Amino acid sequence: MPLHFDRTLSSYMALQQAPARAAVYGTIDPPANQELPEVLVTVATHDAKTRATVRLYETRATVNMTGGLLRWVVYLTPTLGGPAEFAIHASLKGERAAGGATLHHVVFGDVWLCAGQSNMAVPLRQSLDREDVLAKVWSSRAVGGIRFLSGEAQPGPSFTSTESNSSWHSARSGAVGGIGETGGGAGPFGGPLFGFCGVCWFFAQALIGEFEAAGRTPPQLGLTCAAAAGSPIEQWLSPPTRCRYTARITGEEFERRLVPLTRMTLKGFLWYQGEFNLGSQHISGSSLGGYGYGCMLPELVRKWRA
Repeated sequence: MPLHFDRTLSSYMALQQAPARAAVYGTIDPPANQELPEVLVTVATHDAKTRATVRLYETRATVNMTGGLLRWVVYLTPTLGGPAEFAIHASLKGERAAGGATLHHVVFGDVWLCAGQSNMAVPLRQSLDREDVLAKVWSSRAVGGIRFLSGEAQPGPSFTSTESNSSWHSARSGAVGGIGETGGGAGPFGGPLFGFCGVCWFFAQALIGEFEAAGRTPPQLGLTCAAAAGSPIEQWLSPPTRCRYTARITGEEFERRLVPLTRMTLKGFLWYQGEFNLGSQHISGSSLGGYGYGCMLPELVRKWRA
């Protein structure tokens, strides 16, 4: 298969709903000639009554050579969120009908990125409320329908290669099967959901609760988590920075965990970090004065938004 979706995308994923334009993207095996190939992306859904496939539209992707890889990206027509599922098919122009790659059971809603240090990284299976989570997953359609991206705990520079252990799941499918971290084998908390970042999950669960308490239908939610134990903020900032009196800005975790996700269209992101920047070697700082953590945190927000 010469064309691939990026490993951050897979079936059962959530894409950002309207008014934003969700992005899908991937790579192409190098062609024999020097011309850039043409990538066509088709979006389809199913008729609720007849269950027939309904082709909605076709659009052309942008293709370029970046970092030695042939990459493609397309921004989809803004799509309202809801229970409807979609199929997104990408293929090279002129390729036979069976060629290309397809994402199945895709929903549109609000997609959130969670990041930070170990407090964010603690898995859901270590939560004291894990039994309650399991009950809510099976009793609530909205909670059970949360989509999350699992795997790639150590993504590294090869994150965008075509071999991957990452995949999207619904909460209900992710709550079953799997092997526990402690070698206890499969169990009620052995599925990939319970290996996901606990804080990120509880944010989504609480957000659904706020919608329901207000008498509003919750959106479909998509979650992805990038967190690293013992990481200072300097590793999450891309250099250069205007902040003074800080440790060296390395951008290690930004390059490793955030860059592979920068083409993903998001509703917003959550940041849970700071404990590792306490102590005599760090300065709490001032955003107005332009130094220390007080400067780096708003700097991180500005750079991530950009």
